[in-house]
Amino acid sequence: MSVHRKRVFRGPGGPWPYFFIFTATNCFLAYGSLPAGSRLVLGLLGLLLPAFVFIFSLSFPEPGEKPVFQMDLLPHIPWWVFPVLGTAACFPRFYRLTELSAWPFLDDAFFSFYSIELLKNWNWRFFFAQGQHPPLFNWCQSLFFHFFPPSLTTLWLFPALLSTAALAAGYAAVQKLFSRSFSFFCVFLWAFSFWPVFTGRICQPTAAVPFWELLTFGILAAYLKAETPTKRKRTAVLLGLATGLGFYVGIAWVLAAFLVALAMVYVSWREPRNHPFLSGFFFPLGLLMVLYLLISFEYKNGAYIKMLWGFYPGMDWEKRFSDIGSQFAAIFWSAHWRKLYGPVWGGMLNPFLGSLLMTGFLEGVRIRKTPLMQWMFLALPVLFLPAVLAEGFDTFRIFLLLPILIFFMAAGIQVLLSHTPGKREWIALAVILGISMGLDFHHLFFRFHQIWGIPGPHWTYRKTPETFRAYQILKKTHEEKGAGAFLGDLRTHVVDPALSIALYPFDSCMNPGLSFADSQWVAVMVDADYKPFLSERFPGGKWYWLGTKIPYGGWMLGVIPLEPQTRKVFQKWVRANEGFSPATSQVRNNMFGESQKRILELLFEKRSLVKGDPFLETCFWEKVLTHRMIDWDYPGCLAAIQEGLKNGYALPEFLNEEGVIDVHLGKYREARSAFQKAIQSPQNLTPAFENLKALEKAGY
Repeated sequence: MSVHRKRVFRGPGGPWPYFFIFTATNCFLAYGSLPAGSRLVLGLLGLLLPAFVFIFSLSFPEPGEKPVFQMDLLPHIPWWVFPVLGTAACFPRFYRLTELSAWPFLDDAFFSFYSIELLKNWNWRFFFAQGQHPPLFNWCQSLFFHFFPPSLTTLWLFPALLSTAALAAGYAAVQKLFSRSFSFFCVFLWAFSFWPVFTGRICQPTAAVPFWELLTFGILAAYLKAETPTKRKRTAVLLGLATGLGFYVGIAWVLAAFLVALAMVYVSWREPRNHPFLSGFFFPLGLLMVLYLLISFEYKNGAYIKMLWGFYPGMDWEKRFSDIGSQFAAIFWSAHWRKLYGPVWGGMLNPFLGSLLMTGFLEGVRIRKTPLMQWMFLALPVLFLPAVLAEGFDTFRIFLLLPILIFFMAAGIQVLLSHTPGKREWIALAVILGISMGLDFHHLFFRFHQIWGIPGPHWTYRKTPETFRAYQILKKTHEEKGAGAFLGDLRTHVVDPALSIALYPFDSCMNPGLSFADSQWVAVMVDADYKPFLSERFPGGKWYWLGTKIPYGGWMLGVIPLEPQTRKVFQKWVRANEGFSPATSQVRNNMFGESQKRILELLFEKRSLVKGDPFLETCFWEKVLTHRMIDWDYPGCLAAIQEGLKNGYALPEFLNEEGVIDVHLGKYREARSAFQKAIQSPQNLTPAFENLKALEKAGY
């Protein structure tokens, strides 16, 4: 195939000087430590001013000129290059599958927990987590867990496979509309860039969004290229189904659906012969959309969106603009690593990719009258809307934008190559893509791993390091002694399910394929104040310090061998653990600010399971205290404390909370007595001493 070139610059030097200026500026903004004022000046002089000159150096499109996305600027690319490229793309998606993050983010664990619940007891639950995410991700993950049982490996394997499928869907989409070289660049960028690979490392519904988006865009491309009315009719129906099912994949899908529908209407308007096919598209789309709305109404979907809505009377406009600016800056330059799922080194796009995007965008301005380019320009603000409308920061909100950004990046490569004489194009291509790949791999496998794959204080923002330490201990115990039983639902603080998921392969409490009769040990993770009571009761157990709670207290892991004389006791514990499971599930499904009434009802339904065992009684009443405290039910809290002290262990936690509540109620003498008893406990890790001093200082 001959190489088609079209120089789009009237001035000398072509686009290369501007590209280097953009890249140098982006490097300083992404990796430099500059004051805000200096960054602003640098952005104006290094990006806006060159972009302005760039536009005025462009030539006008000539009649019959091929747009950049239809130009072939490389020699013929053999067909086998694409499968080889796809195979190579598996490396960043599967390399160090369980080591990169080492431990699941809280959201990863939550969504996998929901899928395990479906695996154990299928129901047609429709919305998941406090974010009210649509169901397809969890339904498919539950099916996946049916064939590949839950574990840390399969938790991350599922999104990695989705990411690989997205790459295949992307290739199917671009090769229908674009030239072979442009398609190659699109596939390469999706295969080896940080942002699309990073999303395949996160086990959340967002991992399914790119696959479905690219699949839908591919069907749209097939519709546009269909040669016969029969094919076009079938493809229109298929496109309607794919677009409608997208509502069941991602929260922000309505924006992608709008763009697809707009494209269909535009094509029909330009070519009246396509009018009959619109009904084939809109009927399944409308049917699936109405069904989604009816189910949303039934389950009161939308509370989370309402909570995140960024515009309201008395809003902080400065913060609103700051949030929007942070979302935009995170694409190109930087975001603080504490920002939810943002970049940890530079931007989501490295400086080379950011500069290619700018170059391709400016070329798009030159050929802006092309229908596809007009659609792309409309897609940019439409798909960025979630960042504008929602409070806070989350790069996943704008992930629908990524295919559009990839398009402009590939256009940037094409523009540069169109001004690269002879064989220098291969050198230029290798240098640009090679450096880009190196930066992105460094970002993912070193910088990202350094923060989120190595335990440290920063983990407390998105992970639970105590559960990771517990997993390491129990994994070693399993290797030495065999399967066991982790009584995770006896914990008071059951929010993070990561440990139960990681232990699934050898935990008889979680895994229905294992029997408690074959277990060799029992493990409990409790407040450290439990240790004096349990170590005395089970002297053969081993106790491991897991970490300090903030600001007081700590976690202990107890591993107790199963012996004939204690097996009956632990059978009762296992039944109680199973009985608490519905309450645990409700805790993990409660919305922000929702009443604890249902959780308490589920707990009291299992009250009989704990009677007669002081440890179970203590666990039960500590749970009751925690959830009554959330509802500010002081009388109920005092009643729970008294029952816990009467039937269970004299936990200093009970005594300290009793003192705090007494202070709120003005019962200072009783508060003093409670604090003193807590201080005298065998192991006091509460702030009782500080509370007593504060009480004395106040003159009580």
